[in-house]
Amino acid sequence: MVEFDGTHSLSSSASQTFEDQNRLPQIDDIVKSSNRTYHLIAILGEGGYGKVFHAIQNGKSYALKAEKYKSSMLHIEITVLKTALKRGAEHICELHDYGAVKPDFVFMVVTLLGKDLYKLRNEQPDRHFSISSAVRVGIHTCKAIEELHR
Repeated sequence: MVEFDGTHSLSSSASQTFEDQNRLPQIDDIVKSSNRTYHLIAILGEGGYGKVFHAIQNGKSYALKAEKYKSSMLHIEITVLKTALKRGAEHICELHDYGAVKPDFVFMVVTLLGKDLYKLRNEQPDRHFSISSAVRVGIHTCKAIEELHR
């Protein structure tokens, strides 16, 4: 288990550095912001720039997204989420926390939602949504996009 210290400022330095830059956290690591501590218990998804973890803080579940520090665009996502939530967006997950662990990674903590659409679709008969389910997903997706563009 490794502990990472981050702060709310995406440009402030961390108290710990590592030999290999852009090291992402792993399962069972501890990530700290300025006032919260998150235990990473599972990987929910991963891509070229980072990973999304199931994180626990004081018994509550969250999604913690971590991206490599040097290639991260997470600051844009954080700004978009903050703006959307200030405007009362209902179809956007809540931003709970964020920080940076220089020189390794930037992270944000958001509401842990349910399964993604890919997993839900694969659980359906013949791996397809019904017409009514597809229409409902489309309507809610359009509402979310509309909220982001207000």
